[in-house]
Parts: sequence; C-alpha cells; structure tokens
Amino acid sequence: MSRSQLPRSPLVLVVAQIQFSPVEGIKEKYVSVIQDQLRISGFPYYEIRLTQQITAAEQGLQLLHQEQLVFTNKSKQTNIVVTKNSLTVNTVNYTIFDNFLHDVGSIVKEVSTILKLTDFGTLEQVSLRYVDWICPLNDVVPEKMINEKYLGGFLNDSDGVQLRQVVLERKTSVDGVVRSILFRPKDYNIVLAEFQSTKLDQPKFSQQKEGFLILDMEHLKRMQGKDFSHDLVQKTLKELHHEVDSLFFEQIPTKEALALWGKEAE
Repeated sequence: MSRSQLPRSPLVLVVAQIQFSPVEGIKEKYVSVIQDQLRISGFPYYEIRLTQQITAAEQGLQLLHQEQLVFTNKSKQTNIVVTKNSLTVNTVNYTIFDNFLHDVGSIVKEVSTILKLTDFGTLEQVSLRYVDWICPLNDVVPEKMINEKYLGGFLNDSDGVQLRQVVLERKTSVDGVVRSILFRPKDYNIVLAEFQSTKLDQPKFSQQKEGFLILDMEHLKRMQGKDFSHDLVQKTLKELHHEVDSLFFEQIPTKEALALWGKEAE
C-alpha cells in the first residue's frame, strides 16, 4: 500500500535524487539541449540558482558556490534540479509510487542521454525522501500519532520549543542507510522556508501554523561508482521505497493515526 492512497495523507513532499560522476561545463555545453527536451516534456519554466555549500578541506571549512539548473512544470508542483553531479526531482503532487517512478525514470533517461552518462558516467548515490506534515486531526494531537518508542524527548517537552530528533537510523537489507527525523519547530517560518526553497506551490498542510510535527524519512544507497544504468536507477528506487513505506505503515505512526488518515482495517 502507498500513502498516496490515504484520503487524508500527511505526505507533503517527495524527493528523488540521483548522484553521478561530475560533468564539468554542464551549463555551457548542455543546458540549451536539456531545456529544450524538458520543455517538450512539460517543464516550460527554467532558471539558474546559485547555492552555497560548506565542505571540509585540508585548509579547514570552505564555502563553495554551485549553480543549479531548475526546470519547473506548468502547475509549479514538480521541478527538476540539475547540477554537474546530480539530478533531483521534487514534487508536492505525489499520487502513487508507480507513477512517480515512471516520471522520474523518464526524466533520468532524457537528461542522462544528453549528458552521455550511460556511455561515460558512473552512478554514485540514489536517495528517496518522504516528508510528512503531521497535524492535529479529530482532536488527536500529533504526539499521539507517533508510536511512543520513537518520541523520546518529545514526551517530556511541554514548552513548545524547537526539537529536532533522529528517531531511527540504520543500515538496510539493500546495503543502504535509512534515516527518520522528527522535527517540531518553534517558528512555523523555519519549516516553511524549506518548502519555499523548492520554489514549488506550498503543500496542502502549510496553513497549519502550530501544533504540528514534521516526519522526514530518507533512504539512500551509495552505488560505489557502478556503471550508470537506467535500469539500475529504477531498481534501486524501488528498493528504497519498500523500506520507507514499511517504516510509515508498520513502525513509526500509530495504528490510530493510520486510521485517521484513511487506512482501511486489514
């Protein structure tokens, strides 16, 4: 079963990212071809963003600037972010995983073909991330929607301060790492800023400005420089999804929460 099938699903953002060996000069050599192909595929909006990233080096911490090529669809609910070594798909309009997998697969194939990744590139990492905006529902507070073993410090905090807690981190059967974080912000704008950074229309629960939790689950697998393959990307995303889906339906939320969100009794 997929969260998208729940009538009142708290799911607000899904992100798939594929990291590959660097392609230098991507803006100068390839952007016009990529933009033309993605425009035909339903992503007419294009912009260049400059981001900052802090990395560790022998001389200490360094601030690096990176250009992102961002392609957005007409509804502004899905976009594609391309850098010299990654392709990311963000969506706030997730339906079912099979549809998302198909869309991501098509995008990966189009962009990787232009960049000649299947001929000369390697696959470095694949990740899949699901973000849930858990709000009060039918007088049930979010803390009652999470199984107690995963709450930790949330149960002992009564003053509403900002909390960010890794509730689960472990290796998985597919030699990946899955990490789940609970986040309760003191300031609504802290969370809103992350959604705004995607430049997508705001998620459906963004009007709930207090008394909510964020459940952020990500499953990633390092691919160790394997030959780039569309089939391998698809296969890996399926494996990652299976683990995250299991966490949502079988471990972290309570059965009462799943019922409130519309999961039918088995």
